[in-house]
Amino acid sequence: MCDRRLSLVIFLSLVLGIPASGRIIQVPGDSATIRAGMNGAVAGDTVLVAPDTFPENIDFGGKSIVVASWFLTTAETSYISQTVIDGGGSGVGQSVVSFVSGEDSLCRLVGITITNGWCSDTHGGGVTVTNGSGPRIEDCRIVGNGGPASWAFGVGVHCTGSDPVFVRCLIRGNSIADNGNYDHCGGGVYLALGATPTFSDCEISDNDIEAGYSRNYGGGVYCDGSSPTFQACVFSGNAANHAGGMEANNSSSVTLRNCYFIDNHASGYAGAVGSWYFSSVEIDSCLIYGNRAELNGGALCAARGAIDATHTTITDNSASLGGGVYAEMDGSRTLTDCIIFYNWPNEVYPSDQAGISYCDVRGGYTGTGNLDIDPLFCDWVNKGYQLTDNSVCLTGGSGGGVIGYHGAGCSAVYPQTRRVPLHHPTIQEAILASYEGDTVLVAPDTFPENIDFWGRRVLLTSNYLTSGDTLDISQTVIDGGGAGIGQSAVSFIRNEDTLSVMTGLTITNGWCSDTHGGGVTVMNGSGPRIEDCRIVENSGPASSAFGVGVHCTGSDPVFVRCLIRENSIADNGNYDHCGGGVYLALGATPTFNDCEISDNEIAAAYLRNYGGGVYCDGSSPTFQACVFSGNTANHAGGILANSSSNVTLRNCYFMDNYASGYAGAILSWYSSSVEINSCLIYGNRAELNGGALCASMSGTIDATHTTITDNSASLGGGVYAESDGSPILTDCIIFYNWYNEVYPFYLPGISYCDVRGGYTGTGNRDIDPLFCDWVNKDYQLADNSVCLTGGSGGGVMGYYGAGCSAVYPQTRRVPLHHPTIQEAILASYEGDTILVEPDTFPENIDFWGRRVLLASNYLTSGDTSDISQTVIDGGGSLVGQSAVSFIRNEDTLSIMTGLTITNG
Repeated sequence: MCDRRLSLVIFLSLVLGIPASGRIIQVPGDSATIRAGMNGAVAGDTVLVAPDTFPENIDFGGKSIVVASWFLTTAETSYISQTVIDGGGSGVGQSVVSFVSGEDSLCRLVGITITNGWCSDTHGGGVTVTNGSGPRIEDCRIVGNGGPASWAFGVGVHCTGSDPVFVRCLIRGNSIADNGNYDHCGGGVYLALGATPTFSDCEISDNDIEAGYSRNYGGGVYCDGSSPTFQACVFSGNAANHAGGMEANNSSSVTLRNCYFIDNHASGYAGAVGSWYFSSVEIDSCLIYGNRAELNGGALCAARGAIDATHTTITDNSASLGGGVYAEMDGSRTLTDCIIFYNWPNEVYPSDQAGISYCDVRGGYTGTGNLDIDPLFCDWVNKGYQLTDNSVCLTGGSGGGVIGYHGAGCSAVYPQTRRVPLHHPTIQEAILASYEGDTVLVAPDTFPENIDFWGRRVLLTSNYLTSGDTLDISQTVIDGGGAGIGQSAVSFIRNEDTLSVMTGLTITNGWCSDTHGGGVTVMNGSGPRIEDCRIVENSGPASSAFGVGVHCTGSDPVFVRCLIRENSIADNGNYDHCGGGVYLALGATPTFNDCEISDNEIAAAYLRNYGGGVYCDGSSPTFQACVFSGNTANHAGGILANSSSNVTLRNCYFMDNYASGYAGAILSWYSSSVEINSCLIYGNRAELNGGALCASMSGTIDATHTTITDNSASLGGGVYAESDGSPILTDCIIFYNWYNEVYPFYLPGISYCDVRGGYTGTGNRDIDPLFCDWVNKDYQLADNSVCLTGGSGGGVMGYYGAGCSAVYPQTRRVPLHHPTIQEAILASYEGDTILVEPDTFPENIDFWGRRVLLASNYLTSGDTSDISQTVIDGGGSLVGQSAVSFIRNEDTLSIMTGLTITNG
């Protein structure tokens, strides 16, 4: 026995650096407990612990001894998890292991699992190191420790005023579920009072101090006035209210070299690393990905602190602002030779601070040597962040060096066409696998998917791209799955720019909410280009819903030749529904060119549905050559501008839109402005006021060279204003709207317009504009229309110029020229005579505001028998209407003479 023990001592001395003079105390062979073995040990001794679980709390008591499992002698890692010190949890309320008596580096803990300790505000749950101690802790598992709802600092490790060394340690799964409105700091590790520990090759993961009261800081590590160094460590899956991975606070100085931060989470600020209150964090050659903050700073957050990062890759992190890097309150961040790409919703916030150079930043960033180009990761989807052989980041850094953490790791890649389903089974897989400049070409089929563009600068298209056949658009369908999925069919929510393009697809069966659209969602500063797409038949819930077809906030997309049709919600359950076709808010500045927004509907029993076609809330869209038709809402059938929006409409058509309340076509509300230039607005209807245009609550409408006709409302069929609303119309035709053209009649701001019934103002007229064919919606002007030269400066009034030959007053005979009296009236121009032959005409006549003479032959014969023989028969109770109606603001130039009116 003595010979075998001597041989072990010699082995430990030669191989493991244990003094040959030291004893080896076997537990439980020589001592029943670890504590008993330690009590009997002296400097240089080793307490060698057999695999088992030991319910103990041990204190090294200042001794320079080694406590180890059989891993020390065998290097068999299974002995680490099999050799357990169990601290007894809350019933004992102590650290499992304590170094609190000035221990030095000859004091070592090796290859043991430390669990079920209970932390407080003065000691850790797993390990406590205080009072200038500097032990060496190697290959240990500090896992599954807990703590109270009251103050708790360091659930896994608590270190103050000391300089321990941790090597190859796992600090995992240490957590506190409830913080009872007290501070919890350091789920994995707490460092304070000038602590200067070193962590090498350690993993700090899945520690969680995130709770209801937002006073939990540093899910992985919390540093308070300390200066730790982390070398080749992994921080993953940690969670806190602030600083999921690590927080440096109160003049701490943290060094991170060759570390990974992965999938850490903060319900507040700083998903991965936070530097606060005069602290500094030096990050060299690190990889930071997949971290998330619900507020700001998905990866890095500096608030009154500083972060200095070099040769670091920051990707796939997310936050409300600054998915990659965020700074506030004089926080500073200096980044050199870093990749900051594919973070959401933006890479760096704010975007106007100096300190970033020789970095590859998606979206670009002002600074020396910065790039904005796909870094060409080898396999972004599977976290392969090495670079392809032709990545610009291999030589784009300072001095021609590498940008980011990794160098080359795979062959060069070049723009290619990725076919779905030939090369990739789904559109989403193809997008995620793509590089900048790729084309994702989708074969005709229906794809039940919810697409996220993930910031990719790619072209997503159907065969329409090459065929030009519009059937390819309707036959290549992304189906969002309806209410069962409850998502947008397509999302651009990751700061995409104009190099993210979607064209030639049908987007349908998406499901909107109050935070996303049914068909397409564009958010977070995104600016994609969407061309030749059909966004149709999307829907949403009875609860609040904003943007059944398209939901766009704080972004500037471009839509070209898109059809946004038949997006609808049938019931609103007494909640707000805004934007049947399109919802725009939070400073959105989209552009719509040559688009059709039609037959969208959000009208329901509860009158809280606004903007059947488009709803704008604090946004500034431009619509060029767009058609708004057949849209329906309770208020603003076509478009509503609300909350200081600024809407521009050029060369647009508004036709047959409907509101059960106000504004059949356009409503400007609450200090908003709508500029209408060269538009055609006809056939719109509001049950209340403002058939075409309505300005209310200090909203303004400024219309020029616009034709407004055949619109109807209870008041102001053409134009209506109330509550300091201000319409300004110049060079417009406002004619044949019901039940009056403009209401009220004293509005200033109307000039050089042709207004039926007349209107006070410079250059205004009251004369038939002589539309070429009003009945068939041809609102071009006859060659002799006064509107061709009656505008300001002798220019044209209205939308159209001349489109047909001159017309002059004529006699229209019924039934010789027109089979019915009504058809003759509608086809007539001012000054025409409609001469009706003796007969009985079963009709219900509406004069439609026409300034014409309707007469029998009595007009020329003077024979009263012509009166009795020329009969309009109203059809009696079966029809139930007036035989003749003058209900459209007709004046004394509307004349009826020599007729018999009966059976109404």
